[in-house]
Amino acid sequence: MLTLGPLAFAHPWLLMALAGLPGLYWLLRLTPPAPKSVHFPPLRLLLQLVTREETPARTPLWLLLLRIAVAMLVILSVARPVLNPAPALEGSGPVVIVLDDGWAAASHWNQRISTLDTVLVQAERDNREIVLVRSAPGENGIAVQRFDAITARESLVGLEPRPWPVDRAATGQAIAELALHEATSIWLTDGLVAGEATPGPAIQLAEQLGQLGSLTIVTPADGERAILLDIPEPQSQGLLLSVERAGSEGERPVSLNAIGPDGEVLARVRESIPDGDRQLDMQLDLPAELLGHVARIEITGEESAGATVLFDERWRRRSVGIAAPSQSSVAQPLLAESYYLSRALSPFATVREGSVEELLDQPISLLVLTDQKQIEDTTRSLLDPWMRKPVAWCCASPVRDLPMVMTILYRSAASWGSQPGQALSWSTPLAMAPMPADSPLAGIDISEEVTVTQQVLAQPSAELAGATLASLEDGTSSPASASAQDG
Repeated sequence: MLTLGPLAFAHPWLLMALAGLPGLYWLLRLTPPAPKSVHFPPLRLLLQLVTREETPARTPLWLLLLRIAVAMLVILSVARPVLNPAPALEGSGPVVIVLDDGWAAASHWNQRISTLDTVLVQAERDNREIVLVRSAPGENGIAVQRFDAITARESLVGLEPRPWPVDRAATGQAIAELALHEATSIWLTDGLVAGEATPGPAIQLAEQLGQLGSLTIVTPADGERAILLDIPEPQSQGLLLSVERAGSEGERPVSLNAIGPDGEVLARVRESIPDGDRQLDMQLDLPAELLGHVARIEITGEESAGATVLFDERWRRRSVGIAAPSQSSVAQPLLAESYYLSRALSPFATVREGSVEELLDQPISLLVLTDQKQIEDTTRSLLDPWMRKPVAWCCASPVRDLPMVMTILYRSAASWGSQPGQALSWSTPLAMAPMPADSPLAGIDISEEVTVTQQVLAQPSAELAGATLASLEDGTSSPASASAQDG
């Protein structure tokens, strides 16, 4: 390629035809014009003929210069001129392009593809082979493709980032298997060391590419790098959200949206990460009823997988009713029957206190009766139809003929309860045993992913077998003295 200021020619050898322009000039200058044919009229008409135009003996100068200019423009166009061309790629051999296409590249993916296209255009002019290495592993590991620049540009259509981190160590191994002796390397990095305890693999990859020849690393600025939204932590009121960024320079505004199942915005929080800090904790205050409708939380303006947290059943705060007098109505709240129950359940559920009649009028998922609470006939008549309602997570039809089961627990759950790592504990969590045929839960398929890590044991008795609705694979069972359903 020949570069003349802001203009370059992809085929400069065709410019040698400009040396023939002087010969074209003399050829056009000396060649007389073609003779003009005129029909000979009778003599009388010939005498009356008046000549208004005269044919020159030579080609006019302006016409001659115009023809030469047209010939010169044709020669220049065939030489493929390029205005403000990109700098030529250094080195020789193939062009190795390492593309970080993990989750962190999604926030600036369009700019990354534009930069890659510019490199491929330059490689096409230099007629260089392209080796494209995608550092985020796919189904068959690290993808390595070798093709010409034109085919490489066509492969950019539909290229999308992957929602997981890159693997720098595996990328270096894939490049080593190519056995290249000399190459020009361009690394389009996301600027993160994702999934690595130390920056060792990233530095090793850069050194490996540098040994092949010229190396160019393209990385986004600190304010353009990806930002990560950690798993929220449930609080008594709402959620605690933590946002983390790669660098610590400058102040970076962050806007979080809580999105409902139909795409509606349920809540919005806006704060800024201070200069010099990498992490920011944000409090999302939502009522329990509204928090149960959150489908996802996302960072506004960030389209990566790391900026979105999807919600499932584990984030739903259930409503638990404690059938006991309110603590405020007790002279000594620490001695109230519901005090410790309320404190134990508050981090995980919305606790409501009151009488059984008041609680059953509300959408509750679990009803807890304290030890000293006596179930009267009137209360039992209210509980019986509530317990027989269809349970959304287990049964397709109402549970029928299920009497209220009362069992006695061991007095000390801390010393007698089964829990891995404690006395009378299991070495590993236990799975559920198949449901008994006479159990109201019969027919439910037990998933292999469901395991039990802690169990409250019932006092052995002759009636315990008849009160057992489900058991563990070791034959032990928990008491069936409570009923749960979706409110």
